Amino acid sequence: MENETLIRRRITIAQRRLAAARLLCDYGFINDVLSKSYYAIFAAAKAILASKDLNSKKHAGVVELFNLHFIKPGLIDKRFSKILIEAKQARELSDYGDFYETDEQECQVQLQNAAQFIEMAMNFLRAQGLDFTSTS
Repeated sequence: MENETLIRRRITIAQRRLAAARLLCDYGFINDVLSKSYYAIFAAAKAILASKDLNSKKHAGVVELFNLHFIKPGLIDKRFSKILIEAKQARELSDYGDFYETDEQECQVQLQNAAQFIEMAMNFLRAQGLDFTSTS
């Protein structure tokens, strides 16, 4: 598989962002959890895109390419498109909504969704031949 180094790097970024989101939740920074968990999902989506040598610098572009090349042809379950889109919307509210406050329940949902998205991404990439145990 081409782009193996980039794909692995993006998965590592996704895992680290999820870990950071969990720490933010533990310390009560619940709005920030939404942002960091979205960026975990975003990095995992970009890892999947790299498996077909696709990329976008724009968030909407990542969503569009993910849906066009992976959801529409049925390579990935459509619920992951919903997770990506809802996480993006939650991040925008938490980052830009002056009076937006989330709650612990939404944080837990976003953390669970991010973990599921990363797991799906890794399973998808393994099925494409990527070995995450390798150091190359």
